[in-house]
Amino acid sequence: MSPKVVVNGGASRMADGSVVPILQQDDPGPKGDTGASGWTPMFRGVQDSARTLIELYDWSGGAGAKPATGYLTASGSLASAKADGFNFNAIKRVMELQAVTNAQGVATFSFNATPAFANPPIVIPTGNAPVTGGPVSVEEVAGSRTATGVKIQAKQAALVTGVLSLLVGATVRITVIEV
Repeated sequence: MSPKVVVNGGASRMADGSVVPILQQDDPGPKGDTGASGWTPMFRGVQDSARTLIELYDWSGGAGAKPATGYLTASGSLASAKADGFNFNAIKRVMELQAVTNAQGVATFSFNATPAFANPPIVIPTGNAPVTGGPVSVEEVAGSRTATGVKIQAKQAALVTGVLSLLVGATVRITVIEV
């Protein structure tokens, strides 16, 4: 037997075309299917390192032998091993940060995530403050990304020669995405 979740309510279409479900307060909705022999599943969230699993850990109120327990998989079935459970940790933190480059043209970022990131996040340089002169390039300093911070170097190409030089005092912006 696989547990089934039913959400009652409406939906609202946003300006960007996405649809957001809206639940109606105090509307219990239609009664769902009765479980096997009247059993009701009991769920809990379980941390497994950086993953969040949903465990059907027990059944209550039924008659006869209890149905199986385990971890929900992507297909909705149950697995007995945590490794086979689906990671429901879909909510990832996203940060927009900015820092000014030092004399070496390097901007140092501290993520200051609470709780701290378990793994080094994805880091995407998203732009710089406008600079008069040639084109600006930003790149991650090799080996600098950790779960707590990263260093990004900014360089500017000379207008005539195109030679890159370190850019001091520039504002560098990054987007940080938890993995």
